[in-house]
Amino acid sequence: MRVVDAVANESDTDPTELTPLGTVIDPEALDTLVADTEPRDVSVDFEYEGYLVTVGSDQRVTVESLGGGS
Repeated sequence: MRVVDAVANESDTDPTELTPLGTVIDPEALDTLVADTEPRDVSVDFEYEGYLVTVGSDQRVTVESLGGGS
């Protein structure tokens, strides 16, 4: 849900109007990969709704536009 909220905030879009995240990436697999259960530095990058989303094991979600605008 944090990914959807971050992209919705960045794109100024209602979260319910975004493509369901599960059609882009398996949310459970993402949670497992970045779970903070072991001391490791892991991040996962993927494209979603025209943004590059990075989710890290530090629970940080960053969103960068993939658009070519200035």
